Amino acid sequence: MSVLEAAGLSQAALRSRRVCAGRLGCLRNRGWRVRASSRGAAARAAVFLFLYLHRALMAALSRTKSLKSMILRPVVHLYTWLVRMKRLVGFVLVVAGLSGNGVHAQSDSPAQQGRSVVSVTSSAGDARLGLVDEAVSFWNKTLQELGVCYSLGPVTRLVQSVPEEALQSVGQLLEGGRGPSKIPPVLLDQSGDITIFLAESEFLSFAVGPLGPDRKEVLGVRGLRFPPLTLPNVARNVITHLLGIALGLRHNSDPTTLMCGRPARCRPALFRSVTPRVFPLTDTERRQLRAMYPSCVA
Repeated sequence: MSVLEAAGLSQAALRSRRVCAGRLGCLRNRGWRVRASSRGAAARAAVFLFLYLHRALMAALSRTKSLKSMILRPVVHLYTWLVRMKRLVGFVLVVAGLSGNGVHAQSDSPAQQGRSVVSVTSSAGDARLGLVDEAVSFWNKTLQELGVCYSLGPVTRLVQSVPEEALQSVGQLLEGGRGPSKIPPVLLDQSGDITIFLAESEFLSFAVGPLGPDRKEVLGVRGLRFPPLTLPNVARNVITHLLGIALGLRHNSDPTTLMCGRPARCRPALFRSVTPRVFPLTDTERRQLRAMYPSCVA
């Protein structure tokens, strides 16, 4: 078990913000995200400080008997209790001020069970509503098989006007290789943790988030009458792929898998299949999910 896991901190708690253009692109914006190198440096600093405190405490105890009995004994007891309660490293990380840079401590960890999903469409007969339910079931089954205590849902369906122009504006920015500097407020009005807008217009399907203090995720899916969603099995995998991004996965370069995307030469049309199916995850992605989310094993 790593020091971070011993502290009760999941890798997802140290994830930085992301801006992803669905299967067609995944971008990073320096202002939105703490770099992976910064996360690694913070973890190494926490481990170093932990070992330094431990050695200094033990050295002081061996040198000064009177000081040990008068002052250090209660400190040692407190130190031992903190280690047993798996809180010491988490305390060090908070004191180091990491939370001020967009990295959050235990309260922001995905150890909390479940994130609500809202599907927004302008038509009650939208076939993609069922595909959203299938995608949520796929991820929940996958997480359960991995021994992860985390789930998506419940799923709420809303039949109302879809903010097409706002979705198009975000899609155009992402397609042009830029991250949106500001998300249209209308896309954040829903109560769900993850909102999936099932649009009727044409734009680059995308997943953007986490956004705001509530760390919401916004997914936009282009209209079914626009290629490649007109091809069989493509819409199913596009929606499942976008939810994978919302869960924290990144694009890979294997065109036979679910999470393949740019910069690799992967396009949604590769999801085409006469037989309805969800493309598989890689072994690496399965390990990433185990690392990002809490285990059900005590």
